[in-house]
Amino acid sequence: MLRILVLIAVVGIALSLPKEKVFQKRSYDPSMVAFWPLNAEQGTIDQIDSNDGLPTGVTVDNTKHGDICSAYSFSGNSGSYIEFPNNGRFDTRFSTTLLVYVYPTGVAGPLFHYKRNNWGSHLWQTGPNEGFVRLTGRNDFSSTAELKANVLVQNDWNFFGVTYDYYSGEEKLYLNGAVVKSGNIGSVEIETQYEARMGAVTFDSRYYKGLVTCMQVYNRALSPDEIIEAEKLCTKCPAVVSGDPHLTTFDGRAYSFQGTCWHTLVKDCSNTNPEFEIRAHFAPRDDIDGLKTRTVAVNVTVGKESIIVDKNNKVSGNNNDFKPWKRQIDVSSNNNTVMISFTVKDTTFTLHWNGRKHIFTADVSGTAYRGKVGGLLGNADGDSHNDFMMSDGKVSKDVNEFGDTWKVADMRCE
Repeated sequence: MLRILVLIAVVGIALSLPKEKVFQKRSYDPSMVAFWPLNAEQGTIDQIDSNDGLPTGVTVDNTKHGDICSAYSFSGNSGSYIEFPNNGRFDTRFSTTLLVYVYPTGVAGPLFHYKRNNWGSHLWQTGPNEGFVRLTGRNDFSSTAELKANVLVQNDWNFFGVTYDYYSGEEKLYLNGAVVKSGNIGSVEIETQYEARMGAVTFDSRYYKGLVTCMQVYNRALSPDEIIEAEKLCTKCPAVVSGDPHLTTFDGRAYSFQGTCWHTLVKDCSNTNPEFEIRAHFAPRDDIDGLKTRTVAVNVTVGKESIIVDKNNKVSGNNNDFKPWKRQIDVSSNNNTVMISFTVKDTTFTLHWNGRKHIFTADVSGTAYRGKVGGLLGNADGDSHNDFMMSDGKVSKDVNEFGDTWKVADMRCE
């Protein structure tokens, strides 16, 4: 299954044709009280509130480890950590869920620890393969019974976390969506009112070594199915168009192509009447000598709906012609990024466009169009060797021959 990077946008944007209209902002699960993607694009910014992480002695690792494109690398010493200030938003107090993607290469250390200078509620790696949680009571500062399990896999990604339900007293340790240990600690008001640390605390000599991405905090206990869905919010490798331009297909093949005008990036090839098509406008750069192009606009068409987003992130098209509950293309924005999403059959396409940086990414979830799309981003069949499939279905060995077959003949270039 193709995995997704889902960035949730929080600010509306206006369409310019045929009249201005402001889209409603997209929101997370309302029980999510903190979300730090911890990747190259969003850094340590809290997507829910203003509790942005403060990194010290950590670096962004852009090496692809499995399906994760980027993460923060921790050195395994006292000077390598991220601190998360807590304005009270992720003080869960009663029920909670803590979820984190970790790639351990060391022996032990804090993954998410409330209270930097003493024991508070915490999620740790306590052995090469041991995951550990203990929730501390906030009224009497007592420690509840611990949960631990030898389930972490070294040098691999682990979606690890804990849920606690105040009303039932049930505490559950999870790995990759499955319960690996559970217990009942009764109804305890937990100590989550302090700042949190990842990587190192000031009073313990065990320091986490490895990679971390995607930390999520909820104020209720998620179900196993909800945890599986939560994993989809974490950063996976998307198809990318960036630079002048450099492209990476859905199946991970990287190449450069200096086409001009409009080209098809992704198109439904499952029938003669495509359900959708995504196009990019490549224009010559005027700030360097020689022919170098970059992406200056993207066009998304789904059924009878079509929008264009330009280099200033201005959105235009016929989307306003449709009533909100009938729209197929959903548009929203977050800082300098426009997010576009649509769902056809069982498949959701999530697109991100940063016009200022000329960066476009496309993520796909679902299997209906696996191997049934075409364009500059490949056919998404899991095999990068046949990504240069031309519009006639033949596979080319020449990037220019391949790219030129996806040039759009019926769109005007300026």
